Amino acid sequence: MSEKIDGWHGIWDGKGAFYTKSQSDKRFRVPSSWLKLLPNVPLSGEMKILGEKATSVASLASSKQEPESMWINVRFYVFDIPGTDYLDLSFKKRSEMINQVVSKACKNIPNCPLVALKQVRAGSINE
Repeated sequence: MSEKIDGWHGIWDGKGAFYTKSQSDKRFRVPSSWLKLLPNVPLSGEMKILGEKATSVASLASSKQEPESMWINVRFYVFDIPGTDYLDLSFKKRSEMINQVVSKACKNIPNCPLVALKQVRAGSINE
């Protein structure tokens, strides 16, 4: 279980495509600074523009502007590693991978836009 982020569900495919997981599956024009950060592993998480409503993320997919300036305040809160190659891994192992991938990508980058959401094991209703 992780904190609920009020953004849009985004998927990085690990190969160069970043898109929303919504009714329209919009693809984003990702700036080169992000492409350098994003790993060759698929990531699933919430995309959020700091200080903006969740719906403002749509502007990232529909804008004709250069993406670099629009993505300055965007954060990608990663909560899972999707895909058939990772089905056999436990959620705990995938969470560990997320922490490693994000830590490596964000090394020496202040205000890194990739954030590994902290996962907490939910207990039973009786705990």
